[in-house]
Amino acid sequence: MNIIITGAGKGIGFETVKAFSKDPNNNIITISRNIDQLKNLEILGENTFLFPISYDLSDINFDLKERIGSHFNKIDILINNAGLLINKPFDDLTDNDFDQMFNINVKSVFKLINLLLPFFQPESHIVNISSMG
Repeated sequence: MNIIITGAGKGIGFETVKAFSKDPNNNIITISRNIDQLKNLEILGENTFLFPISYDLSDINFDLKERIGSHFNKIDILINNAGLLINKPFDDLTDNDFDQMFNINVKSVFKLINLLLPFFQPESHIVNISSMG
């Protein structure tokens, strides 16, 4: 399967990458601002078909589509896991804080799915992960 996982550099995203990498039939594009741990997975050979992409989802553009297209011509699973939490008391949050969280947690999901529509097949799956934060 061709799988894309965002927010793959740590936490749930990183553990999801490790789980999917156990199946040698999976090809995985990982998207994260920091791909150091993901490069180590590639070096360890846990998955020969792991393609880490360093990317900040706050600015999705055609470049990302080209980078994904250089590895995949179709997507079976997209896991939107990237997220941003500005951990402050609610009354201390600013408009800018809210805009940053909304842009990553909501708008980037919409923009990424829209950008990748040509890669999806009728049997493709999109999983959106969120948190209480």
